[in-house]
Amino acid sequence: MTRVDHKKIKQLIAQKRKTINDRQFFKSRILAGHFEDMAIAQTRRYGYSRRIKMRIVWEPKNGSLAYTQNEFIWINAGHKFVTTKKSRQERYDMVCGLFAHELGHVLYTDFLASQSHKNFLSTGRWYPEPPILTTRDERMNEADIWVYAKADPKHQLALLRLTHEINNILEDGYVNTKIINRYPGVLGQNLRFLVDYQYELAPTLTERIENEEEPGGHIWMTITGLLLAQ
Repeated sequence: MTRVDHKKIKQLIAQKRKTINDRQFFKSRILAGHFEDMAIAQTRRYGYSRRIKMRIVWEPKNGSLAYTQNEFIWINAGHKFVTTKKSRQERYDMVCGLFAHELGHVLYTDFLASQSHKNFLSTGRWYPEPPILTTRDERMNEADIWVYAKADPKHQLALLRLTHEINNILEDGYVNTKIINRYPGVLGQNLRFLVDYQYELAPTLTERIENEEEPGGHIWMTITGLLLAQ
């Protein structure tokens, strides 16, 4: 039997803000327990027995939205990405979508492989194995990468950050697809709600290119935006 009365969650969502405000609702231990119970119910069918810990904060001035660390999930319900939604139900759906995405990382992301890739790349090696290079241009491009990385420690750091960001983009798409396909109920639906909202907010390609000349703009932001849109 689960620890949380999920009917109580629905009642709290429906309550007027003068009775319980959003900050109190989202920071409540009952809501964190609700998501922890949901994780157990949804994942035990696949033989995943480890206990997932959940923390939801309300920090409007904190630019961090959500992250996963091993089996710990942290979500900032006070982030403007969530609070721009008008109703508490919509804000709950957004937080649930974020939870579903982070749960996807817990279930499907190989954090050890990511660290191994970073360690290998720091020593001028590919992980788990070198790419298959079939043309002269590909071999020359690979050689240029290593020349660039070895020329200056800052270059190596830039390469590590570049590959890490690309990996994160690809990994986010992968875990979203896995959750939406395997958990078509509440988790999948709210993750789809979250993804659709991200696309709604995303600037167009023309806007991205125009922003490259603005302070803080760069062509790399256009490239990553296109990767995220795939």
